[in-house]
Amino acid sequence: MNIKIKALIIPSILAFLLLAIKFPFKIAGGILLIILAGISLKLFIKKAKREYLILNGIKSVPKELVFNNNTLTNNHCIVRYFQNKKIIVMDNPTSKERTTLRAFVVDMTNHENVPACWNAICSVYDEYTYLDTLLSFIDKSSGRLNIMFLNREESKFAVEGMEEFLPKPEIKTPPLSKVQNKKLVQKTEENTQKGQIIVDFNELQQQNIKTSVKNNDSQNVVNMQDLSDSDKIDVNLANAQTISELPGINIVIAKKIVEYRNLNGFFKNKEDFINISEVKEHFKAKILSMITVEKSSAVVLSKELEAEKERTVD
Repeated sequence: MNIKIKALIIPSILAFLLLAIKFPFKIAGGILLIILAGISLKLFIKKAKREYLILNGIKSVPKELVFNNNTLTNNHCIVRYFQNKKIIVMDNPTSKERTTLRAFVVDMTNHENVPACWNAICSVYDEYTYLDTLLSFIDKSSGRLNIMFLNREESKFAVEGMEEFLPKPEIKTPPLSKVQNKKLVQKTEENTQKGQIIVDFNELQQQNIKTSVKNNDSQNVVNMQDLSDSDKIDVNLANAQTISELPGINIVIAKKIVEYRNLNGFFKNKEDFINISEVKEHFKAKILSMITVEKSSAVVLSKELEAEKERTVD
């Protein structure tokens, strides 16, 4: 039974008893039915209006980015709205920009109005929208959204409802066994010399083909600390567009960071980058796990050593 209907039972009984004091039972019952019909109509109109807004919100998205009535796709990320008031945002598996797939969920536990959030996403979604852009856009006030890291090779993963977008694992089958029947080989050779090839399929001997697909659900979700350096963003070498993919950093802030780096040189460490970015506290841990300065630090050290050698020679 619907929770809202359950909530109406006790008030309806109390209202009927109060009406029965002043009116006969039939009249009291008729008045109560009219009241309940009015409430039901109001709830129906409210639900219909919400569904209309959800369907109408997607009309603001370019048609080439609309997969269906509740799914948006571009080259960077996929967004799907579920009728149970849940939104899933996931990296596009076909994109070669990342080696690790990520996803996050918006539901009643971390957002007060999921349908309104869907309409807000529709209003900003375009071909340049990234998962990190939407994370910053949605999580700017609450800071309660968590990113899950998914294994690209697995078809079963933690976010239900998005399986159709993941590439299916390759199934490798062993080659057929060689023909063991000597008579069949001799017969084939004789007919080949005559210009014909006749194969007796009843005499073929084949091994049974066994296939196996390894699915380990416990390895589908990995921690942010498990990301390799190749997956992380080197903030000393990245451009403004790449830096803007970090949570809590938009393109305007990213451009200011690049300008500061051009004027003052490379960041010495991750904390130096965090201080310059001036991001909110709840984004710091996420950013620290997604960035690196190791490669660029090595470049700086190499240049300093070369400069020191030149000064020594002079």
